[in-house]
Amino acid sequence: LLASRIVNEFDLPVIVISNQNQEEIIASMRAPAGYDFPKAILAISEITKGGGHAQAAGFSAKKDDSKIIHKRFEKILTQQKKTYSESKEKPN
Repeated sequence: LLASRIVNEFDLPVIVISNQNQEEIIASMRAPAGYDFPKAILAISEITKGGGHAQAAGFSAKKDDSKIIHKRFEKILTQQKKTYSESKEKPN
């Protein structure tokens, strides 16, 4: 609910990550139309379990892999943001 409100207010993807337990994290993700979370999850599929659809997805992973996940998501979502921004600028 909170992530959806942030997406609606700022038109940006949101990833909320919390501790599942001492060794595992879970993530809930929401994005405006034009982003592709399954593609982002695919980039980390060897270290996560998860899925979803383009604008809503989630995953779980080992806490030790947090930095790798952050780095890969930052790269792919930056690329997707560029594509998303360019598509919004084109006239219909």
